[in-house]
Amino acid sequence: MLVAAAVLSRMLPRATPAWSGTYRRLMSSLWTLIRKEALVRRTSAIAALQFAAFSAFWVTLTFHLRSMDAHYGSEAAGLFGRVGVVGALASTRAGKLIDKWNPRFVVLTSSAIFLIDFAIFALAGSAMAGLVIGVILLDFGLQSGHVANMARSMSLNVDAMSRINTLYMTIRFAGGALGSLLGIWAWSVWQWPGVCGVGLGLACGSLVLQVGPGAARASVPGRRTAT
Repeated sequence: MLVAAAVLSRMLPRATPAWSGTYRRLMSSLWTLIRKEALVRRTSAIAALQFAAFSAFWVTLTFHLRSMDAHYGSEAAGLFGRVGVVGALASTRAGKLIDKWNPRFVVLTSSAIFLIDFAIFALAGSAMAGLVIGVILLDFGLQSGHVANMARSMSLNVDAMSRINTLYMTIRFAGGALGSLLGIWAWSVWQWPGVCGVGLGLACGSLVLQVGPGAARASVPGRRTAT
């Protein structure tokens, strides 16, 4: 991290902050921004639902592995993190897909991947092969959706990118925390089928946000400056 900080400090272009008010006014402007920009609300909510589904799976994976016939432990769950790297690396192509099509299409595809993924978990999650395929798809769907959502949000307002990022990441991680809670609750009541049901429900929610009223207007907007 220290090496990266040194390199970035020399290579990144210098930027003059667009904000000239007080820190208190800056933080207050977050509320104004979230009320004003429907696209920020939409992309943040989609990201929160996807991250919630992601968290619901990972927080209960150890329980599920131990409940399988082979009684795998936490070590096996840790190895799945390495499997997920395959999907995360594949998501680096999301940027090229955004350039070729548009971020909204990539996000819509990522939500469809979540839906397919949890269907795989529900139908073949009792087998190691099904879990491996599902984990790869899960990481690919999450990372590609995240990159595309960020592209949509950041292109909205060139002078408010940091504030947009603050809103987006706060809402996204709140969704992840909620997903962990829902995953544990679903496992305690219905075990693995309950977790898969929660994931499917969250994936459907992210899809609904993209086909509901106003979604068609939420394509990549032109850059504009803050008022």
